[in-house]
Amino acid sequence: MNKYIASFALIFLLIITDTGQAQNSLRWRSVPTIPSAGNIRYEDMSFINATTGWAIISYSSGSQSVNNVYRTRDGGASWAQFTDTSFGGLRSIGFADSLHGWIGTLNWPGTVMYRTVNGGENWEKVITTGLQDSLGVCGISVVSRDIVYGCGRYYGPARFFKTTNGGVNWTIKNLSPYITTLIDCHFFNKDSGFVVGGIGSTFGNRSGAILFTSDGGETWVNRATTPPRGQWCWKISFPDRLNGYVSLEKISGSPVYFYKTTNGGETWEEKTFLNTAADEEGIGFINASTGWLGGWFFNTYKTTDGGNSWNSDPWGFNLNRIRVINDTLAYGAGARIYKFSRDSIVGITQTSSIVPEDFELQQNYPNPFNPSTIISYKLKRQGDVILRIHDIVGRQVSELVNTRQNAGTYEATFSATNIPNGVYSYSLHVDGVVVASRRMAIVK
Repeated sequence: MNKYIASFALIFLLIITDTGQAQNSLRWRSVPTIPSAGNIRYEDMSFINATTGWAIISYSSGSQSVNNVYRTRDGGASWAQFTDTSFGGLRSIGFADSLHGWIGTLNWPGTVMYRTVNGGENWEKVITTGLQDSLGVCGISVVSRDIVYGCGRYYGPARFFKTTNGGVNWTIKNLSPYITTLIDCHFFNKDSGFVVGGIGSTFGNRSGAILFTSDGGETWVNRATTPPRGQWCWKISFPDRLNGYVSLEKISGSPVYFYKTTNGGETWEEKTFLNTAADEEGIGFINASTGWLGGWFFNTYKTTDGGNSWNSDPWGFNLNRIRVINDTLAYGAGARIYKFSRDSIVGITQTSSIVPEDFELQQNYPNPFNPSTIISYKLKRQGDVILRIHDIVGRQVSELVNTRQNAGTYEATFSATNIPNGVYSYSLHVDGVVVASRRMAIVK
């Protein structure tokens, strides 16, 4: 008993010395619960909140053709897979809410866009055409359930897609008078937004270009054009209304660059990313200063000074997209699906479907623990379930579960690899009510 008390005394001392270190546990991790893309990549993803999102992967290898949509409702702890025999060339994805979403394709004969109204369970074709020059939606920007924008394609010609009735009908606008190729788009509201791509008849003489519209895509103005270095704009990221970044892909030669704005896109500055060759594509910022850039066949780099300097931060490979939820949570799509958070990627398992008599939160096992432990809980009825972990002063350090679950018994695995020593509490919430709380200890 004396040894047990002494251990807890040491833990409380460590809590005092570790105050403020919770933020330091923020990091990127690959999500182990979704298949690896190997030497290819996940093309895109869309998240409507911290826990619910979708990812797409599409490729052909010999006789094998893979075109899958994955959905998570628990922050990546588990994924449901959806396939359709009509799927092909899945390129971009966007969701407005838990039910309504859209997929754009690239060079898939006859189908340009799919739509779902049941969270991805089923998809219907909403843009079909035999016109080869209109096949390709490389980027989607969702403003609301009714208003959605898309653009493409990366090798031309430049097309802009718009719906105002949730994707039932679409208008397709030819932007070739302004730009040669289109890859991504970002809209602040139904009127104001950007599309990015390139100008030039060949890849070798192409320039990166950024267009802006203030009337929902009826008219466009050019906000930036790079010198013709054989480069083009790829992805656009706005961490806030004023600060924005655009990656510039360049498949050969060095140095390589990116674009930055600090005035909401009125003007853009071309800045150096690396002085070595890099086929950059995916870019994302959690605030005006901190962000990441990656791409084909190289690992990611990080900046903490708004892009003035970049340092290797090799968490992601073949990176194509970063989706930022807030300044402590983001997701990336590349060779894997990646998650930036202070939480570990946990597994949630239903161990029994027998309906218990009451709600119950059991003591974690083992306890104390290092580095992981299992938390079991019982639900007497279906409900919206949240399982959270807080430190000794009440700060949330992890959210293991945030989803709707049926009655039964569940286990959640919690890994504290990047969380300091200390005593922590964990609580079970059902439909907004705390039904039980317990304490546990991390001893390293």
